[in-house]
Amino acid sequence: MPELLRFFAALLFSCALIVSDLHFGAFAGARAQMSTLVAPFRLAAELPVRIADGARDYLAQRETLVRERDELRLLLAQEKVRLRSLDFFTAQNDELRARLNLAGRGGEWLAADVARSIAHPHSGRIRLNKGLDDGISAGMAVVDNDGVIGQVVRVDSSASVVRLLSDANQGVAARVRRNRLLVVLRGAGDGSGELIAEYIARTADLRAGDELVADGGLFPPGHPVGTVIERERGVPYDRARVEPSAAFSSSRVVLIYAAEGAAQTPRAAEAAAQ
Repeated sequence: MPELLRFFAALLFSCALIVSDLHFGAFAGARAQMSTLVAPFRLAAELPVRIADGARDYLAQRETLVRERDELRLLLAQEKVRLRSLDFFTAQNDELRARLNLAGRGGEWLAADVARSIAHPHSGRIRLNKGLDDGISAGMAVVDNDGVIGQVVRVDSSASVVRLLSDANQGVAARVRRNRLLVVLRGAGDGSGELIAEYIARTADLRAGDELVADGGLFPPGHPVGTVIERERGVPYDRARVEPSAAFSSSRVVLIYAAEGAAQTPRAAEAAAQ
């Protein structure tokens, strides 16, 4: 019996406390203090969940960034390929335009590829993939879009050898574009790839920077030959160093030129070339 009375007394006391707190806020301060005391424990309990959520968000963002990075890399690579293709086709278009301009000067023309694995420009020779079967004969002139390359000196059925202007045994008559002064050039033959203009009269008007063009005959008239680098004084004649217009080391496709009315017999042309 006493236990039942204590139970009801405790129940009534608890109800009184609840009613007083709900209506009068008797324990608001104590509850706030208790909340402050248990806050660290609540944070410690929530910390694993927060760490897991943060790690999940980080991994998701990282995966998204990696995917976007890979997509951007792929796009950049595609654009680089497109730009290279555009540069290639632009250069090819310029090359074709130059060929059309050359072909309009008369004479006969034939395009050929340079076989780089067989001959090197520093040797003074290059080899082409066209020969007698294609109508090539010794003595024909060889040019590219930029300038005069040299002269065909040996031909077989399917290939031909070209002696470059830089060879000491190759010469070409050229005129100064500025004043039409006639000069004769030959290859320096020292591996520099330069040309030499010799026997220049000391009173001749020739300056560094003057552009030289072919005078005609074997080579297409007006086609670039080179640019004067330096004039060297001498006795009784001056001489000049000339940088060729054609890039012997980078030409991939060349044009073989036969002037109108030029002899096409291989033996006679080869004898003249030698």
